[in-house]
Amino acid sequence: MISNVREETAILRKKERKRAMKSKYWITGLSSILVPVMFGVFTIVTTIQQQHIARQNREKDRDLAKEQRAEDNKLADDVRMNNVLNGYFEEMSDIFTNKNISFDNTMTLTMIRAKTVTSLNQLDPTRKSIIIKFLYETKAITKRNTITFSVDLTDAELNNINMSSQTKTNANLRYLVFSGVSLVNASFRNRDLAYSNFSFSYLTKANFQHSNLFGVNFHGASLQQASFDNANVSSADFTNTDLSGSNINDTQLLLAFSISNGILPNGTYGINRNLLLNPGGEDSPRAEVSCQPNKKTSPNPSDSHSYYSCLDNGTVKLEHCSVNLVWDEIEEKCDFKHVYG
Repeated sequence: MISNVREETAILRKKERKRAMKSKYWITGLSSILVPVMFGVFTIVTTIQQQHIARQNREKDRDLAKEQRAEDNKLADDVRMNNVLNGYFEEMSDIFTNKNISFDNTMTLTMIRAKTVTSLNQLDPTRKSIIIKFLYETKAITKRNTITFSVDLTDAELNNINMSSQTKTNANLRYLVFSGVSLVNASFRNRDLAYSNFSFSYLTKANFQHSNLFGVNFHGASLQQASFDNANVSSADFTNTDLSGSNINDTQLLLAFSISNGILPNGTYGINRNLLLNPGGEDSPRAEVSCQPNKKTSPNPSDSHSYYSCLDNGTVKLEHCSVNLVWDEIEEKCDFKHVYG
């Protein structure tokens, strides 16, 4: 009995030793496999991280280099534009102080124009405004009876120029001549521009807020989306002017000298009340277009198939009847009844 127990105990111990040896074998085997794998994974992760860091550093270096180039280019542009500005002032000073130069001479004015326009087209808006102020102070771009000459700035590019005044009172820029000039997004806020000439200029998105525009000539100018908040436009000439999208209001338009054939903010064409029209040419009889009290329309004397709508802002808009219809002045509508009658 005792011997059987001892044999079973010995057998159990032998099995345990075998199990322990097997476990040790598997652990040793797994360790020999896992360690290289873990080391490999660690190496891969470390490499990826290092590559990511290296890529970030390269991108940062590129950004820094790009910023440095931009800064260098800006400094170079500043130096170049300052040289242009200083050179222009030196040349103009020599011209204006030279007693042998006559400003009644066409060649002199042509030379000044060429130097001015060439210089302006090489400068930024801030430096352009410096030249414009210089020319205005020397009365080179004003037009009055007492001024014997004026520099022609036609085709000059003055986009984004800021001629606004920081004061609430209108700073003087009267009699300014900016005819045929590109002034897109230019600002003349709080300026007294009375009797100035902006004819045929591009003034898209220009700012005339709180400015005095009395008697200003805007003939043929493009004033799309321009701002006229609290601007005085009394006696201003908006003939053939494009005001589409601007915020000029009806009260202001009624004070203008003319809005004839101008495109108004709502897209209609301005025709002054009681304007004498000659649609058929010089040899055709002239006909008066006017809107009578309590009437919303007016007939077109030169064409029975069209009529004028009387608008609240004091202008009239030419409208056309459909095919085979004519305008019935009494009924104030397009109708068939006079076509065959």
